[in-house]
Amino acid sequence: MPAKHAQGVLVKINRLLCPHKHKCHAVTFDNRRELAGHEIIAQELEADIYFDFALPNHSWERGLHENSNGLLQQYYPKMR
Repeated sequence: MPAKHAQGVLVKINRLLCPHKHKCHAVTFDNRRELAGHEIIAQELEADIYFDFALPNHSWERGLHENSNGLLQQYYPKMR
């Protein structure tokens, strides 16, 4: 994307994911400003939105969070 503004990101995400919303039940985002329209994305996709709160310049935290989430999903069934 040429500019990472909230409105542009919102439009692009909806354009790319809406055709697949029957497969998209949850989306995980970083905690960045350009994702400020997450509520609209959730409504359009009819999906749950989650945030990965990794600190800036701590890229290893994202992998740690994904691994931890995977381990939790083994023991707790989906609620849908």
